[in-house]
Amino acid sequence: MLEENNPNEVVANIGENRELLTNSQILVYEGGEYRVELKKDDWRVPNGTRDRIDSALYDAMDYNEVTWCGSPQNGHVFTEAYVEGFNGAFETADEYYASINDYVDCGTGEP
Repeated sequence: MLEENNPNEVVANIGENRELLTNSQILVYEGGEYRVELKKDDWRVPNGTRDRIDSALYDAMDYNEVTWCGSPQNGHVFTEAYVEGFNGAFETADEYYASINDYVDCGTGEP
């Protein structure tokens, strides 16, 4: 969503959770725009906030749309469709990464 739409607008739609995600270094502001830090090892998630982080990420998906794969659809719906179709389908993280990359690029997500 950040790459395909206006990143600052997408982050503004997140609302109050923006601060939690930026303080945790999940959302990083650089070069005048936000980006998602993909290396989880670089995240700074304080103890006891994992549920709040999960909720903030859920809200980020729910408050924004996926616009690059046909008709715009709610980001949460887009994500849930993937999870329902592929949860437990692969044995390695690399297989999931390949599948997710295909799905986000408007493919089927099939191996």
